[in-house]
Amino acid sequence: MKHTITLREKDYLTYQLYEYSTNPLRTFKRKRDYLVLVVLGVVFTLASYSRSDQVIFYVTAFLTAIWILFGKNYLRWRYKKHFAKHVKNTFKDAIERQVQIEITEDTIITTDKIGVNTVKISEVKQVSEIPEHFLIIISTGEALIVPKQSAELNEDIAKMAKREHILALNEMYWKWR
Repeated sequence: MKHTITLREKDYLTYQLYEYSTNPLRTFKRKRDYLVLVVLGVVFTLASYSRSDQVIFYVTAFLTAIWILFGKNYLRWRYKKHFAKHVKNTFKDAIERQVQIEITEDTIITTDKIGVNTVKISEVKQVSEIPEHFLIIISTGEALIVPKQSAELNEDIAKMAKREHILALNEMYWKWR
């Protein structure tokens, strides 16, 4: 059965944020960015304390405390802003495009105004279910973003994953953090 979906900017952004938050190297980089600034703040605070410079000591101590309290929120906001800009620039021609998806016994066929793409189901590595999307990860590392717009399509994806013994991740509680 053919299903028609529309991919919006929000769909591409959600995938980018999901991929970033589940990639171990990228989560390490995010933690490292936060900790580097904490360590620098502590070093400057201790240096100003040892030089008996009270004004700089209080300023650096205050800024370090603010970073410790709100730095992770700032980085989360900053990365989301970066990815929103990336999506807007990279996928500008693909946004609001209607795509037809058909899941057969051995292939997933997507059709849009550019052409037809066929993916062998045997090349599907995993299916991740997040609150508003299914992300069908292919062995090449690419993903099919499928918004949950149709109950029948959702069932077809779940049946395909079960039938073909594809790793199905239920991440219904995933949220960009």
